Amino acid sequence: VLGCHNKMAEARAAELVPQNVRNVLLQSDDYGLHINLRLSIPRPGVLYRIVTKGIRRLGVNLTNILYPRGLVATCGLSATLVVVINTCSEDSWMRNGIIAHLAWDCVKWLPFENRIKMGIGAAFTGGVASFLIALLQQGALRMLLSWTSWMYYAPGQQTSAVMAWGFLVKLLQGYYSPKWMMNGPLMYSYNRVIPTLPLPNLESTVYKYLDSIRPLESEEEREKSKIEAQSFLENEGPMLQRYLTFSWYFSWNYITPWWEKYVYLCGRSSLMINSNYYCLDHSMKGPPTHIQEARAAVLVYELLKYKRLQDQELLSPMTIRGTVPLCMEQHRRAFSTVRTPGREEDKLVTFESSRHIVILCKGVFYSLVVTRAGRLLSPPELETAFRVIKDHASNISEMHGSIAEHVFTPDHRICRIPALTTKKRTEWAEIRETYFNVGRNKASLDLIESAIFFLVLEDSKYEDQSRRAEVMLCGDGSTRWFDKSLSLVVFSDCRAGMNAEHAWGDALVVAHMWEHVLCARRSLDSIGYDDDGHAKPLPGSYMQKTKSSPPFTPLEWDLSSKQLLKAIDTAYLEAQVEIKNLQMRVINFEEFGKGFIKKLRMSPDSVVQMAMQLAYYRDQNKFGLTYEASMTRMFRYGRTETIRSLSDESVAFVMAMDDESCPAEERLERLRVATEKHNKWSKDAMTGRGLDRHLFALYVVSNGKAIESPFLKKALSRPWTLSTSQQPQVQQPWLWNPTKNAQDKLKICWGGGFGPVADDGYGVSYMIAGEDNIFFHISSKVNQESTDSNRFGDQIIKALRDIHKLAPKKK
Repeated sequence: VLGCHNKMAEARAAELVPQNVRNVLLQSDDYGLHINLRLSIPRPGVLYRIVTKGIRRLGVNLTNILYPRGLVATCGLSATLVVVINTCSEDSWMRNGIIAHLAWDCVKWLPFENRIKMGIGAAFTGGVASFLIALLQQGALRMLLSWTSWMYYAPGQQTSAVMAWGFLVKLLQGYYSPKWMMNGPLMYSYNRVIPTLPLPNLESTVYKYLDSIRPLESEEEREKSKIEAQSFLENEGPMLQRYLTFSWYFSWNYITPWWEKYVYLCGRSSLMINSNYYCLDHSMKGPPTHIQEARAAVLVYELLKYKRLQDQELLSPMTIRGTVPLCMEQHRRAFSTVRTPGREEDKLVTFESSRHIVILCKGVFYSLVVTRAGRLLSPPELETAFRVIKDHASNISEMHGSIAEHVFTPDHRICRIPALTTKKRTEWAEIRETYFNVGRNKASLDLIESAIFFLVLEDSKYEDQSRRAEVMLCGDGSTRWFDKSLSLVVFSDCRAGMNAEHAWGDALVVAHMWEHVLCARRSLDSIGYDDDGHAKPLPGSYMQKTKSSPPFTPLEWDLSSKQLLKAIDTAYLEAQVEIKNLQMRVINFEEFGKGFIKKLRMSPDSVVQMAMQLAYYRDQNKFGLTYEASMTRMFRYGRTETIRSLSDESVAFVMAMDDESCPAEERLERLRVATEKHNKWSKDAMTGRGLDRHLFALYVVSNGKAIESPFLKKALSRPWTLSTSQQPQVQQPWLWNPTKNAQDKLKICWGGGFGPVADDGYGVSYMIAGEDNIFFHISSKVNQESTDSNRFGDQIIKALRDIHKLAPKKK
C-alpha cells in the first residue's frame, strides 16, 4: 500500500509542471505548496540603465499628459504656491479657503511639521491646477482642430476667420509663449488633442456615390441606381446610420478597427503582391559604397537609431502647414511586429522588448543581437558581423552534406521556408500550427517573428529598375518573410530597398522612416563611409574597426516531415507562378514636374490623376472606377480614405483631348474644371467627408445586425480597375530639401509600388519628386490580355506630354 501511495504521489507531482513566473517557482505535492522566491540584483551598470530608462519614461509620460503646458511651467506654478502659502498670513483665504482645506485633508496625515505639510499641499495643488489647465487647453484645441474648413482655402487666399482660427490654435499650442515655459511636443504629444474622425451625413454619402458612378452607367442604369439609392435612404439606411452613430460616440475612430480587421486581417489571399508593398533607394546617384556588408551595416544602424528616437518619442510629430498635427499612432507598430496567420483571422503582434534582427543570407537564417551594454552596435561592428555571416553562409552552401547535418533536413529546401508566407493565410496557419508549434522550428520561428526587422543580403543585382522593383516586391518567392512588418533588402551591388506588410501601417510611415535613413543631411548613408567603402566608426566613439564579430546564432530547422517538405515545395512553385504573372514597369518622367504644373495654377496631384484618366481611356477605350488613397491622419487613429478620381468633369476633359476640333484653350479649361473637382474630393477625403469608408462601415453594421442591403452590396462590389496612390516626397523639410539644395536633390528616391488590386486592372504608385521629376510604378497581370504595364506606361507619358502642350505660349 505504501509503495502504491508513493507511486501515485510521484505521478501527481509529475503532472504538476513547475511554473516559473517572474522568478517565483511554484511546486505542489502531497506535503503542500512549495514557493521558492529568487531575487536577482542587476549589476550597477544595468541597474543604472533601468533606473534612467524609468525616469525618462516618467518624464515623457508627464510631458504628454501636461501638453501643451510644460514641466517647467508646472514646477514654476507649484513653487510659487509653496512660497505664497508659507509667507501669507494665517487668516488669508489661501490658507482658509475650500481648496486650502481640501489640500490640507490630503496631507495632514504626513509625519512632518505643519510648515512642511503646507508646502507639500501647495505643491500638490499646483500640480493638480496645471493638470486641469492642460485638460482645458487640450479640450479647446480638440474643438478647434475639429473645424476643417480651412483646408478648402489656399495659403494665400485665407479669410479672416481662417486666420483667427490659426492664431487661436497656435496660441493654445504655446507658439507665442516663452520657450522655457512650454515644452515642445514629443512624438505622441498631439494624440491627446487630435479630434475624432467625423461621421458623414447619410444623404451626402449616397449622393456623392451616385455622382461618382455616373460616368460608368448608361441613362437606364443611372435611373435604376437612383431608385436603389432612394430605397436605401427610405428603408434600411437610417437604421444602419443610427447603429453607426452609436458606435461613433464610443470610439476615437469608427473606421480603423473594422478596416484593419476585415480588409487586412480577415483577408485570406496571399500577402505577396496582394498586400505588401515596397520602396527603392536613390534614383539620381549610385550606391555610396561598393561593399554590401558596409551598406547593410549603415542602413541597419540608421534604422535602429530611428527606432530608438521613436521609442524615446524624440522624433518631431508631423503637422500640416506647421500647425495642424497628424496622428503618429501607426509608428508604434513599425518595428518588432509580425502578422501571425490564423485560420479565420490573422493577428498583429508587437514584441516591445526585442533586441535582435534576423538575417537571411544564401538561404541560411541568423539571429543577431544589435545592442551591447545598453548601446547600439556601431556600423563597423555590424559590418564585421555581416561579413562573418556571409562567409559562414557561403561555407554551409558549399557543403551539402553539412547542410543536412546542421539543419536536420535531407535536402536544400530549408532555403525555401519563407515561401510558406506566400501561401493563402488559412493554409499557412494550418502548416504553422502543425509543423512550427514545438521544438527547433518553433524556436526559430519565434526568433524571426519577434525580430526588430528582417534583413535580406541578396546575391543578385539588377540594373533595370522595373526588374528590381519586381524583385523587391516578391523576391524569388522564398527570400522575403512577408509576415514581418519591415524587411530591409540589400543587393550585391549595394542597392537597397524595403518590403513592408500593410496591415500595421500605410506607406506614409515607411516613407517617413526611409526619408530619415537615406535623405537626411546627417544620415550616415551620406557621410558614414571611408575612402575604401567601409563603414566609419562613430564620431567620438571608442569603438574602432575590429576583426572580432558580435555573436550571432544560426537558426536551426527540423524538416524531417515529408508533408512539410511537400508544403514548402508547393508554396514555392505557387509563388513562382504568381511572380511570373506579375508585370512591373518603373518610369522616371523628367520632362516636367510640379514646377510646371504650379505655373498652371493647378494641383500637381490632380493633374497627374487626369493624365492617368486620359491614359486609361486610350489604353482600354473605356473608363474605369479609379481608387486614389488619401490619408485621414488629421484624426485619431486615422488611416486612409478613397478619392474617386473618375468624374463627369474628368470624362469631359478626356473626350476633349481626343477631339481634334476642340481648341487648346477649351481643353485647358476642361482640365482646370476637372482638377478643381478632384481637388475638392481630395479635401473631402482628408477631412472625413469621404464616402467609401462610410459605405464600408455601414456594410459592416448591416452584416453584424443581419440587415440585408442590396444597395450596399452593389456599391462595394464594383471593382477598382485603376488603383493609384501618391507617395510623399518630403515629409521632414528640416532634414533635407531637394527643391532648394542641389546636394539634397541627388538623394531623391525612386519611390515604391504595389500589385494590382483587380486581376484585369492596373496598380499605379507615383511620386511627384522635386520640381522636374515624376516617378511611376505600374503593375498588372501578364495573363490578362486587356492590360499591359509597358503599354499603359507609354500612354501615361503621352498623356503628360499632351497636357504640357496645353500651356499658354509665352508672347
